[in-house]
Amino acid sequence: MQRHFHEELDALKQTLLAMGGLVEDQIRRVMQALLERDSDLAQEVIDRDRQVNAYDVEIDEKCVELLALHQPTAGDLRFITMAEKAQRMVKESLDAFVSRDTELARRVCGEDSDVDALKEQIFRELLTYMMEDPKTIPRAIRLILVSRFLERVADHATNIAEMVVYMVESKMVRHMLA
Repeated sequence: MQRHFHEELDALKQTLLAMGGLVEDQIRRVMQALLERDSDLAQEVIDRDRQVNAYDVEIDEKCVELLALHQPTAGDLRFITMAEKAQRMVKESLDAFVSRDTELARRVCGEDSDVDALKEQIFRELLTYMMEDPKTIPRAIRLILVSRFLERVADHATNIAEMVVYMVESKMVRHMLA
């Protein structure tokens, strides 16, 4: 049962990374469309948004399933919560960008410190496990790296949200909101 849970958790992580890669590409493409005033490329980005939404739904469903069917440890539960929050931040920052919604953008910025705190908490907890049982080191290091990647995803979402506030209100809020 425990092995099956960790396989599903690993699959969730892979889906999150795939979504992150797609979102990163979407951001690059939308900025290119904006700079080059390329409406065809902008439409491609809009059309590909369905894939991001499909990942969003898949990740939400998998998180609920993992929580409902398994009794995850506190660390796994925090990891699932951190992954959901980073995913939501990316989606909301892109929504704020498209709709020029500075209120939503500011909310995204305010959530960044939560993800940072979760990453640090997971690091401390995994460090304790590694000291208690050296056999856990390879898995713990992978989880630490994934938590770092998720924290970076949240940072990128925050950067997008900060750019939305600047773009709409001409206010530089970088490193000021949170």
